[in-house]
Amino acid sequence: MNEIWASDQIRSAVLISMKPGCFIAGADINMLASCKTHEEITQISQEGQRMFEKLEKSRKPIVAAISGACLGGGLELAISCQYRIATKDRKTVLGAPEVLLPKMVGLPSAFDMMLTADRAKKMDLVELLRPGLKPPEGWTIEYLEEVATKGVYPAPLKMIDVVKIGIEQGNDAGYLSESQKFGELAMTKESKVLMGLSQSGPDLAILDAGLMGAGIAQVSVDKGLKTILKDVFKGLNDKVKKKALTSFERDSIFSNLTRQLDYQGFEKADMVIEAVFEDLSLKHRITVFASNTSALPINEITAASKRSEKVIGMHYFSPVDKMLLLEIITTDKMSKDTTASVVAVGLKQGKVITVVKDGPGFHTTRCLAPMMSEVLRILQEGIEPKKLDSLTTSFGFPVGAATLVDEVGVDVAKYISEDLGKAFGERFEGGNIELLKEMVSRDFLRHKSGKSFYIYQEGVKTKNVNSDMDGILSSLKVHPKYGVSLDEDIQYHLVTRFVNEAIMCLETSEQCLDLAFPHVLEGGPFCFVDLYGAQKIVDRLRKYEAAYGKQFTPCQLLIDHANSANKKLY
Repeated sequence: MNEIWASDQIRSAVLISMKPGCFIAGADINMLASCKTHEEITQISQEGQRMFEKLEKSRKPIVAAISGACLGGGLELAISCQYRIATKDRKTVLGAPEVLLPKMVGLPSAFDMMLTADRAKKMDLVELLRPGLKPPEGWTIEYLEEVATKGVYPAPLKMIDVVKIGIEQGNDAGYLSESQKFGELAMTKESKVLMGLSQSGPDLAILDAGLMGAGIAQVSVDKGLKTILKDVFKGLNDKVKKKALTSFERDSIFSNLTRQLDYQGFEKADMVIEAVFEDLSLKHRITVFASNTSALPINEITAASKRSEKVIGMHYFSPVDKMLLLEIITTDKMSKDTTASVVAVGLKQGKVITVVKDGPGFHTTRCLAPMMSEVLRILQEGIEPKKLDSLTTSFGFPVGAATLVDEVGVDVAKYISEDLGKAFGERFEGGNIELLKEMVSRDFLRHKSGKSFYIYQEGVKTKNVNSDMDGILSSLKVHPKYGVSLDEDIQYHLVTRFVNEAIMCLETSEQCLDLAFPHVLEGGPFCFVDLYGAQKIVDRLRKYEAAYGKQFTPCQLLIDHANSANKKLY
């Protein structure tokens, strides 16, 4: 740039990336991770600011020619240029994804900075960036502070502070505040967890195109994997209706998909993924390579196969196109190339992968199931689903507890409760499973009937409580034993069982469950124990143990940490 500015022969310049499908995808996270103090990171930020300021003040117009990902620092660089041009391609995305604002926190769409080229143009971000743009009506600093991330992630709130300082005290003060707060944030526990997540093909044949099968197909064909799907598939048509895809883009993606109602071509596929219902006898009747299952032991599924070294578990989460996690379940009989193959497919699908050993409920379901059992108990104790959802999201869960049961599927939750109840006995008891059985018998299955704890209607964002549930809950109502009307007790009632089970998993495995639950409890269950304090959690568990029984007995590893004041899980 100094050569460009010094040369009389050059009147302007265009910045183009040589990387296919990528303009600049942001800073090198390894560089930030290697820093030992927030002062080092503040200095890096200030060097970037000085460079961008030079670009901004350039007397020769500089054009950012954007094709592909333009994220984080890449977007800052583009904004610093005098002009921006972007290719009209679905791979061209402008945004600041590190801040974890989009969709998850429910901010108005104007603050959703994950933009396609079309949306960026409509906001004047591409072509001319108009000076002096005012925020939309009703957008006050106080409003943003109230809704941003519900206080779980610190970065959006720091962003608001920086913007406020810049507006009130001028650019220099704003830039100084930005670099300092960036340095502070980079050293937080949330930053360490998220940096860890960022470090983290073959053709497919998919059996069953229900909710999960269709979702797996969608994230596969979307990434260029040639896929056979046994059944019909409508997922991408919905995106066209919502204008998230053009019909041409849909047809291009569909060119990777063969839809059929038989098994033709399955024998030639590099990988077969089945996503049939959670029924062991049904899975035994299918030639399986990878089984999408929430809880059925892979060793038991493998029993029906002549090639047990080629059978593996791939536990996707609903909705598959939005949930990043993929839990891969291995057995002692499995070959290493089998694990490597499914990891490669998962990465191609854009998933964050955790590889675990086989066992009842694996890791994710085993930790969540006891908490979900307590969800049933709390609903039986008279707490409304909306109240429960509000208390759990405000505490740090990305989805409300009652909504999560609906999303998983009441029928799936029933099977999981029964299977894990057999495996773990009294320790996995909680709410009355008759509640789930009654809901299944009444066809209260969200993804099949549009009803569960809530009523779901296509095109209607606000969901109402299913009033037909009142009679079921009344017939199974129990009286709370410790004053469950207290909001804090409801929250810790759920959280302590979840955390205790996660610690119990750690007793027999070195698997880091915070990778599986990064958006829960400010970085996962282990982060939560270190932050809140093991002794406080043990005290809570003892309180609930006295009221409800062995389900709340703290595990030995948690007690050990509580007895040693300086002992941390990290």
